[in-house]
Amino acid sequence: VGFVGGVESDLIKKFEAGFIAGAHHVDENIEVRSAYAGSWNDPSTGKEIADSMYDNGADVIYHAAGGTGSGLFKAAAERGRLAIGVDSDQSLSSSASHTIVASMVKHVDTAVFNATKNVTNDEFNGGETTALGLERDGVEAVIGTEYEGEIPSDITDALASSKDAINNGDIEVPTNPDNA
Repeated sequence: VGFVGGVESDLIKKFEAGFIAGAHHVDENIEVRSAYAGSWNDPSTGKEIADSMYDNGADVIYHAAGGTGSGLFKAAAERGRLAIGVDSDQSLSSSASHTIVASMVKHVDTAVFNATKNVTNDEFNGGETTALGLERDGVEAVIGTEYEGEIPSDITDALASSKDAINNGDIEVPTNPDNA
């Protein structure tokens, strides 16, 4: 499998670390290739990286690369391979939706709702950071629209079980790829 990052930063390395740890949770022998494009808006470099990863045996590639990720989707579509989107359900907005098996969704709507509710209830604590995470519905993995009902139940059950294990503290998700 592969990971394509946009600009190498501590935040994007957290995405990479979680992906690597997740792949190794499934099978510690899964080889994960990672590369950074150095840009948030360079689809041609995203495609070059994805083409190289697919040429070297990757079956599916996940990106946290902004607009650069559209190059991944183009490579996946041309090769009949799979991709994983980020930030929103990218299967809803990409012309290559048939290649997007899943997306990691950030629920900015939940964060905005909670902040607005806190202001309305005079409970807003400015200057503080509130992490929503998986356990507070700040993020989630969603199946791509063209794959709903097509993913075997043992896989979707394992995904739900992993979510529960993370929320219960049985699985600790690393934030550094070197520890994944």
